[in-house]
Amino acid sequence: AFLLYLLLTTASGPLFLWSKEELIIGAIFALIVAAIVRKVFPAKNLRLLNPKRWFLLLAYIIWPFFPAMAKANIDVAYRVITGRINVKKEALEKMPRDYKYVCGKFPDWARRVME
Repeated sequence: AFLLYLLLTTASGPLFLWSKEELIIGAIFALIVAAIVRKVFPAKNLRLLNPKRWFLLLAYIIWPFFPAMAKANIDVAYRVITGRINVKKEALEKMPRDYKYVCGKFPDWARRVME
């Protein structure tokens, strides 16, 4: 957790690449994460250290995950830009329209988004 924190906050301070406060907060954050995750990953379970699992994870990210994620992002961008959602009008007509406000009064822009 500490290494991930350092990676995310790189080049944001004068001390090496981090400020002293960031290093202290990162250490505290890492201790909290370690205390929470201690029961999830027992000390004697070394399956996660198997190099075969790391290569399988890398292969999964490269082959099925990344292309599917890119395809989904392109699809959403296309639908947002063109406004074509490919929903049958019958399905929209059957949807209930008696929505109730859950947070009291919304601003006008938020109300228009909900309608």
